[in-house]
Amino acid sequence: MEQVILHEVAPLARRDDYALVAQRVVEALFAPQPVVRWITRRMELERETACDDLVIAALGRPRSYATCLTRVAELSQAPASPLMVAAAGGRSHFV
Repeated sequence: MEQVILHEVAPLARRDDYALVAQRVVEALFAPQPVVRWITRRMELERETACDDLVIAALGRPRSYATCLTRVAELSQAPASPLMVAAAGGRSHFV
């Protein structure tokens, strides 16, 4: 649980909220551009990776963290309704 909580508070420590606001403004201004959507998905993936790196750096247990992520992935394999998938905005980076 410690690893999951640390991962969830990492964006606050990294001050990702400012970058996310700027990203959402750009997405709103250039919504019809598929390249913008592709770039923002890459940015989201990079932010998640940076948070994972922060957890590993803080705890120094990469294998334990990988096991934790695997367990979370196993627990999240419950079938989702199409409405839930639509509400979540499509596939997650976790997939």
